[in-house]
Amino acid sequence: LWACTTCGACMEECPVLIDHIPAITDMRRHLVLSEGKPPKQANESLEATMQEGNPWGYPKSDRLKWAVDAGLELPTLAEKKEVDVLYWVGCAGAYDPRNQNIAQSVVKILKAARVDFAVLGKEESCSGDSARRLGEEYLFETLVQGNITTLGKYKFNTVITACPHCFHTLSNEYPDFGGNYNVVHHSEFIQQLLDEGRLNPEKTLAKKVTYHDACYLGRHNDIYDAPRNVLDSVITEKSNYIELEQSKSSSFCCGAGGGNMWHEDNRGEMVNNVRMQQIIDSGAEQVVTACSFCMIMLDDAAKGMGKSDDMAVQDIAEIIAERL
Repeated sequence: LWACTTCGACMEECPVLIDHIPAITDMRRHLVLSEGKPPKQANESLEATMQEGNPWGYPKSDRLKWAVDAGLELPTLAEKKEVDVLYWVGCAGAYDPRNQNIAQSVVKILKAARVDFAVLGKEESCSGDSARRLGEEYLFETLVQGNITTLGKYKFNTVITACPHCFHTLSNEYPDFGGNYNVVHHSEFIQQLLDEGRLNPEKTLAKKVTYHDACYLGRHNDIYDAPRNVLDSVITEKSNYIELEQSKSSSFCCGAGGGNMWHEDNRGEMVNNVRMQQIIDSGAEQVVTACSFCMIMLDDAAKGMGKSDDMAVQDIAEIIAERL
């Protein structure tokens, strides 16, 4: 049960339409809520989320430290009250060093396109994705109600986020609790800005590049074209793009979904290493993704396999921001 990454590949292929993921999540709920038996490492992240509002366990007061350290002046909803776009940074964007650079890139893009936006800052808390996937439904619903109360204080038209897990939870699961928002993944939002001519990145990506489909962006939400279109806007020649053999609805998981970001399963090969080897074997010199967890897992795989000098791992926001 705990090895499942909820990637959705089984449900994609199942000829008799079995809903494996909901069944697995229900069984996890029983183990966590009735028997008190989550994996030890996962339990530590759940405790941290309960105490500090993020699975890393960093102080709530440090939610905007990534922006302060980078010298970015960010508008908050507490100050503006009403904006067109709320940028939901997410726990990874706020606390993970690798994803902080992605958050900075998103801000650069929003400012370059003159988007009227703000962040929640210290008022933002975990969306609850990992808590629900790990079976901690009580914590999940507590986080949902808290975030909905916070969001209810302000006015905005669109919520954008660079994390497919936040995107999936906010757009597909919050409505069950009365939280109805227009949630857009940053890949689709960036494509929209490009289509409207509000961004004009230089077409300078000359490396052999490929795109890794995140499970919660692709199979779970059917978003395949937007990140590829964004990437295509900066590639010098179409022949430089390599489509992986396992891509789109047949993509191979990075290994972090379903709460597996927060606990280790050491049986068999590491999923992220298997995926990285597929990327290397494709002949690509660079892999681009559009997911906070995929970024961490693929970056770790490249380093662990001694390939970090040969294989660059970047988010589509970084690709665009570098060329503005």
